[in-house]
Amino acid sequence: MAIVSEDGTLRILDLQTETLTDIYSSYYGGLSCVAWSPDGLYLLTGGQDDLVSVWNVADRALAARGVGHHSWVAGVAWDAWRCDTGSGRYRFGSVGEDGRICLWDFERGMLRRPRVGSARPSISGGPFGSRNGSSATLTKLNSISGSGAKRLDTTDEDGASDGDADGVGGSDIEHPVLPRAQAATLPPVLNQSIDEHPLTWLSFEEDSIVTTCKRGMFDLDLSRTLAIGELGW
Repeated sequence: MAIVSEDGTLRILDLQTETLTDIYSSYYGGLSCVAWSPDGLYLLTGGQDDLVSVWNVADRALAARGVGHHSWVAGVAWDAWRCDTGSGRYRFGSVGEDGRICLWDFERGMLRRPRVGSARPSISGGPFGSRNGSSATLTKLNSISGSGAKRLDTTDEDGASDGDADGVGGSDIEHPVLPRAQAATLPPVLNQSIDEHPLTWLSFEEDSIVTTCKRGMFDLDLSRTLAIGELGW
């Protein structure tokens, strides 16, 4: 199971063994959304750094950062009808508080290429003065002797916990933030403003993309969007 939080971390849990296996950090600020790829090999996250991050679960590493939004990313989703996991082709989308929808397309091979360009990702303002927020909200964890994973801890009646003060019992499962010069940059194949209100969520259907904003819900018909049709979406 994958969990994101406003402290800027992505956590991966093994529910069968009740252990925390990996901790990743955002480039800046909190994370607000997460989604597994249909084959379970990749994770998408989005949040206050205006980026859509693609995580390779098997390699335990950041695969790429998607740059296209001008404000916080509020929703990410995979297009299960157009992901060809056998050949390693994936498609997904994202929506943000900038009222934009971004559609992305990548192959496994292209994510291994060196990063092109050196443009600094856009980072919008927010309540965070540093890359990550306060660690006060971190889940308390305990170390398992002789293991790299951490077992989920429980608190007593007074709220006390056996975990460390910062909520993490060790660094063997914590992965450092990859500098932008070392991360592959993934551009969107479509970047379009579709609403003047902040968008909050999206879902792919066979013939449409359903999105929600802070005023209601609507369908974006794929067959009527020329830019998407020209790109094979």
